[in-house]
Amino acid sequence: MSITQKCLIMPFAFVLFLLTSCSSVVSRYPLSEPSSSPETKKLEGIWLVEKGPLFVQFQENGVAKLASLEWDGQQFEQLEGDMIVTIGKHRRFLSVRFFEDDALEPSYFIMEYAFSDDGHLLVWSPQLERFEAAVEEGNMEGFIEKGEFSTDVILTQPPGPLLKTLDQPEKDYFDYRKPLILKKL
Repeated sequence: MSITQKCLIMPFAFVLFLLTSCSSVVSRYPLSEPSSSPETKKLEGIWLVEKGPLFVQFQENGVAKLASLEWDGQQFEQLEGDMIVTIGKHRRFLSVRFFEDDALEPSYFIMEYAFSDDGHLLVWSPQLERFEAAVEEGNMEGFIEKGEFSTDVILTQPPGPLLKTLDQPEKDYFDYRKPLILKKL
């Protein structure tokens, strides 16, 4: 199943959480190894997302378990995944992947995040065009899959160099115009 097809079948809460369309930017690797930091305490808990709750629980190994529950009109659907938090010198990132057919997906969705002054979680999705241009110009390692109605950018660059590229304060690879705002319950 392609990334675009997965985008179409994900429950609504995570689709809005991760993607602005069914085109996507994913990485073969998380941006860093899991680690524990004071930041995980702020992220752990229950967050209100668009149509329902998002549960975030960190394990001892630094990987967060995610779960979302949504009513699809006839039954509840549950989506689960893993999340790794990466704190760069200038920015903070989330690397998220989901379970599909009882196995974790091999690719991670990469997002930038910050906390607002009132404690809300602001999450920005990638700007597809910026990542596509970076791959085409050779500034990031990866490849582009173009479908009839979608474009997927698959990053294959190792975590260290990719984080260094994304963490540059003068580069805007994420869409800051439309953050997803999550409120902690």
